[in-house]
Amino acid sequence: MSFTIRLEPLLISYSRWLVNHAWFVMAATVVASLVMSLGAFKLGFDTDFRAYFGKGNPELQVFDQLQSDYAVADNVFIGIEPQNGDVFEPEILLAIRELTTAAWAFPYSARVDSLTNHQHVETLGDDINVTPLLSDSVHPTAEIGARIRRIALQEPALLRRLVSPDGRMAGINVINEFSGPSAEKQKAAVLAARNACGDIEKKHPSLHCHVTGSTAMSYAFTEASMRDMSTLAPAMYVLSFLVMFVLLRSVKATLATLFMVLLASTSAMGVAGYAGVQLTPPVVAAPLIISVLAIADAVHICLTLLSQMRKGLARKDAIVESLRLNFVPIFLTNATTSICFLGTNFTDSPPLTLLGNISSLGGLLSWLLSMTLLPASLAVLPLKSRGNGGDWLKPALDRLARLVMAKHRVILASTIGLSVALSCLATLNDTNDRFLHYLEPSSKFRADSDKVMNGLTGIYSIEYSLRSTATEGVTDPLYLQKIDAFSEWWKNGPYRSHVVYVGSVADIFKRLNQAMHADSQAMHKLPDDPKAAAQYLLLFEMSLPFGHDLNDWITVDKSASRMSVVLDDVGADQVREMEAAGNAWLLDNAPTLHAKGTGTSVMFSHIAERNIRSNFQSLPLSLAAISLLLLPGLRSAKLGLLSLIPNLLPLGMAFGIWALMDGQIIFTMAVVLNVVVGIVVDDTIHFLEKYQRARRNLAMHVEEAIRYAYREAGAAMIANTLILEAGFLVMAQSTFEPNATMAQLAAITVFVAWPIDLLVLPGLLVLIDGRRNLHPNSLMHDTTHANPPRS
Repeated sequence: MSFTIRLEPLLISYSRWLVNHAWFVMAATVVASLVMSLGAFKLGFDTDFRAYFGKGNPELQVFDQLQSDYAVADNVFIGIEPQNGDVFEPEILLAIRELTTAAWAFPYSARVDSLTNHQHVETLGDDINVTPLLSDSVHPTAEIGARIRRIALQEPALLRRLVSPDGRMAGINVINEFSGPSAEKQKAAVLAARNACGDIEKKHPSLHCHVTGSTAMSYAFTEASMRDMSTLAPAMYVLSFLVMFVLLRSVKATLATLFMVLLASTSAMGVAGYAGVQLTPPVVAAPLIISVLAIADAVHICLTLLSQMRKGLARKDAIVESLRLNFVPIFLTNATTSICFLGTNFTDSPPLTLLGNISSLGGLLSWLLSMTLLPASLAVLPLKSRGNGGDWLKPALDRLARLVMAKHRVILASTIGLSVALSCLATLNDTNDRFLHYLEPSSKFRADSDKVMNGLTGIYSIEYSLRSTATEGVTDPLYLQKIDAFSEWWKNGPYRSHVVYVGSVADIFKRLNQAMHADSQAMHKLPDDPKAAAQYLLLFEMSLPFGHDLNDWITVDKSASRMSVVLDDVGADQVREMEAAGNAWLLDNAPTLHAKGTGTSVMFSHIAERNIRSNFQSLPLSLAAISLLLLPGLRSAKLGLLSLIPNLLPLGMAFGIWALMDGQIIFTMAVVLNVVVGIVVDDTIHFLEKYQRARRNLAMHVEEAIRYAYREAGAAMIANTLILEAGFLVMAQSTFEPNATMAQLAAITVFVAWPIDLLVLPGLLVLIDGRRNLHPNSLMHDTTHANPPRS
């Protein structure tokens, strides 16, 4: 006796108890769901971009060490662009100085560097004089502007960092120091910068300000999340209501479904809140994913219920029959989906792990509510079956079944051939994260960053902490020469076309050496004497005002120094290539200095590649778990293994189509491997469960069983595809590119999956089960009972 047959008496008893105690079941499930949902108020936002990287991420560890060694932290960068194209005009210099002064008062501001407060070194007898280019007591004039222009455009520490070579844009860099949770602190820092810029623009209408930097980026990601929550979720529910109403032709069934969907989503997010989860843009997609999963469960129950009512069963009897027919396949689909979602735990990006775990929990809650709240709601509502619901598809599906069985070899060969061809194209995809492009061009942060990047300096960079062999070693001429050689390689080497700015202590020592030799241009070189270099550095540090020390370039014990290589708008593949080339140069030419390059651009350049690799490693485990889980449900190892084919083919096809459409893979798209397999496996399970039920319980021949599966599961499979497509297309409208592209790739996968299930899977069943026991008229006449007897 099969597992399903042994379970059915229990299912029937449970279902009859449920419809007879519907109000109690509704009250209990609603109260439990509301209690869980209350945890959603504990959810907060993690605005730190470091949240995208696991604690063991090697790039994050190097980055954190760099920030620990130097006074380098998050920053707000303000680009100042005058309408007349000249930042050295007296009014613009005055505005830069005013905004520089205001920036010191920004919340969590630790240091401010700008064109006007740059500490310029001049000789004064045997001593050096260090003063800002525009002191607070000096009123800017045309002559002073000309002097500042002459100095600034020849100063390596300023050029392409705080002033553009053409003098059309200047910058103010504000270093932020946050301790503890930084969400509200980052918001305060960014809003203070925006407000100050607004005040300056009102006072000086001839200029425009552009706010960017890592702090602004983190807050922009949060803004995108909040925008998605306020727009995409309502759009999702409205569209789902319309699609479900068209499919079910029942307002009451549609409302009952949406109520269940809403509770499933809020309950899962509430549990996440109780667990202390902090939201990030990828995690915000979880409620939408849970919604489409819950709707898919409800569609099977409601379509079967309405179909049974049209066949003459009373509402409560139809609910019992619907639960009897759908309990096992819906359990299997949710269990397998949850298993695949849990595969995201292998990724190196915590937000993707949280997305998978919350969606997995939501899938299980959806199953529980679809087996309790939904049928209880349908039992108390004055539900009537109007129209023919999905039954109008059954004749068409029956004709398709006969066609597929008659031409199964041709269909299999052509479909699998196309699948293989598209899958081969998947190798053309390239992992290419540009974190600036995570936001749409119309967003304020993206627009401001594009302006700064095109007019002043780069947003992407590679940072190095170059260690000497001893304390105070940064003044060793040999050490400085190696740093200068590395700097020159970046400026004039194979990647010079992508390098915007290179900063190192070598530039500082060259300027000090020149100043100590009567400002002779011939002495703009590194000092030869380590004692002289140490003396120059000491004099310079003693002359610097408060807040302008060298801790952002030199460690406290002076055993190491930082080098910053600022790049133009490069992709992740180029960053990885340049990082590897820089590391190789150090190993070959200065092994004692060797250090791994780091920075946000380096970190994000590796994350997609690492996530793709980890998901490929976890996918076989997920597929093996699915096959094992299907054994008791389908009672067939053969069918369990067969189910893998129609679930893997759509993945390869989708990535192949993506290669033709775009070809760029970013870090969130890696989870499509696990997440979408967990979703598309649902239709396969429903089809195979109906097929196996017909074979074992109803003693049907192979072709009869396939036609039965078409008739009983086909309409719901098409309905699920439409709902999933609608859901993912709504998600694809996200203003956060990682979520949008993930949804686009998922939508493509779902779109190609349903013809695989309806064309390839039946053909495979004919091949593996053979044509033995074939009813002689099974391809010509309908031998499936309208109301098949139970066994």
